[in-house]
Amino acid sequence: MYFQKRQRKKGIVWTVYIDYKDIYGRKQTYSKGGFKTKKDAQKHGFEKQNELNNGIDIKGKKYTLNELFDEYMDVIGNTKLSTNSITAYHSLYNNHVRDSIGKRNIDSLRFGDLQKYFNCIHRSSQTCNTIKAILSSVYSYAMKNGCIATNPIRDIEIIRSEQKRDVKSITFEEFTRIIEYTLKPNKRGEIPFSKRSYACSFYIGYFLGLRISEALALNKSDFDFDKDIVKINKQLVHDGLKREKYYTTNQMKTKTSKAVLPLPEPLKIVLMQWFKENPYEIVCPDENGLYINPRIVDGYIRGMRKKLHLSKDFCFHSFRHSCASNLVKSGVDVATASKILRHANITTTLDVYTDAKQEDMKDAIEMAFNTDFYKKPNQNLTKTKMNALN
Repeated sequence: MYFQKRQRKKGIVWTVYIDYKDIYGRKQTYSKGGFKTKKDAQKHGFEKQNELNNGIDIKGKKYTLNELFDEYMDVIGNTKLSTNSITAYHSLYNNHVRDSIGKRNIDSLRFGDLQKYFNCIHRSSQTCNTIKAILSSVYSYAMKNGCIATNPIRDIEIIRSEQKRDVKSITFEEFTRIIEYTLKPNKRGEIPFSKRSYACSFYIGYFLGLRISEALALNKSDFDFDKDIVKINKQLVHDGLKREKYYTTNQMKTKTSKAVLPLPEPLKIVLMQWFKENPYEIVCPDENGLYINPRIVDGYIRGMRKKLHLSKDFCFHSFRHSCASNLVKSGVDVATASKILRHANITTTLDVYTDAKQEDMKDAIEMAFNTDFYKKPNQNLTKTKMNALN
């Protein structure tokens, strides 16, 4: 770094020069003039030298957040993410970011700017956290390309008063009620074909722990009843498409989503009978043999949970949680359960184990100290003491 003093009509000005090599090893020189004092030029020079030390191209063009998002999706996102995730990323970004902070240069967005932006998003915590994850990926990409030195998104707080949906498992008794309700004959004494498909997807979700887009993408050829296995290697793509244009992709949510799973005997019995009645190759089709939109199944579940008085948080993903909970209560070890559930991170499985164990403890407490507890002859004294506290 060196400095040069020059005489101008309005007085002396200083220019700072920095010689460096770019990422391709080519010699470059950065210069900035117009400083009234050498101290000002030095301050600017040290700032630029610090940026160079952090891998930032100080001569490069300024990139907007929009430009870097589009580049990230083109270079990484479209390859790394599943088709459904790609659609969700574009939808959320275009609706909430592109016409606001997306227009600004990424290096001009400070932590305070970003925190204010998130504070003003009038959406659920889940939506805000997803937007945060998208922007964090873009910022990480920008850092690797020398556009910025830090990732302020990591420190952003999502401040919302509403609680996140608490998806819990269901009991086998509740699952039985769900199946009976779904397969209840109509006034003509018939069970609609679509309802039988719904029930089949519920069985698959409960016994195999599949996500809804995976269950609805299954074909009969994915099952081998002789070897008692099922291949999970695709998911349904439907967003923005007409029903007849739905298709499946082998680009799954994570690398571990693809697997060959053992087929539980109760599910095998149900499927063997269903395959005889279902004339189509798709395992859970509509009456015309086409793929079913997951949102239609979600809508059916919302109506059903009210009539069956199930938890307001009950959804198709509850079947996956139930599968996980059943594995825990059956004594399956964490590593094996993680493989069956196809979790990308074993900590996700550990969280399931924690939730399940807490449910077990709750059940144990209720069994030990429910109203029958006070009916036992040797507990009368305890009951008297408890009443005295009220």
